[in-house]
Amino acid sequence: MKDFEPNVLSDVLLTEYILKKEEKDQFNIDSRWNTSEYFGNYVKCYKIAIVLLALLQVEKKNKNFHYVRRTFERAVYYDGNIKKQYFYDQIKIVMKKLLELLDISNYKIDKLEEQNEKMPWTMACLRSMQVLKNNQAIMPSGSSVIGMGWAMAWLKEVGIIEKNPVTLARFSLMWMDNYLAINNFLNECNPIVNSNIEK
Repeated sequence: MKDFEPNVLSDVLLTEYILKKEEKDQFNIDSRWNTSEYFGNYVKCYKIAIVLLALLQVEKKNKNFHYVRRTFERAVYYDGNIKKQYFYDQIKIVMKKLLELLDISNYKIDKLEEQNEKMPWTMACLRSMQVLKNNQAIMPSGSSVIGMGWAMAWLKEVGIIEKNPVTLARFSLMWMDNYLAINNFLNECNPIVNSNIEK
């Protein structure tokens, strides 16, 4: 277990994960895809969302991570003292979309109504791409279909239509692996909070 001050841990997350530009290799980007600036910005939003979800998860076990999360949020949501409300709202939406993929309880749902409620983004994409019919549910063992639909929806939002199941599976697994890596890293850290930290 390594001790870190909250601001140092927040800076490590920003510089080593959010701001590093290794998308081509790390994010399994197919050479046919155009890596436009919009693509890069979209990846960055999802990186921020992964860090926030992981921080919220470890905060349940160690309350000192609250200070890390608050420091990280100030770094990404504020420009000086001005909150970037649009960006804040965008990240909240991205976090909900990520939870459709990361929430393992979603993989056990077998009723169409529940799948539509818990995974609206993924289900809408699977229907629009005609992977599922309008009244068709994903079978409970269909975790690969959920991952494929999620990846398909993600890529569709940046203008990429991808239907290769292997490519889609790799892309969704990469996001899961990134979340697990950040979560594992945070579980090896211990935020040291002194009395001068703003509550």
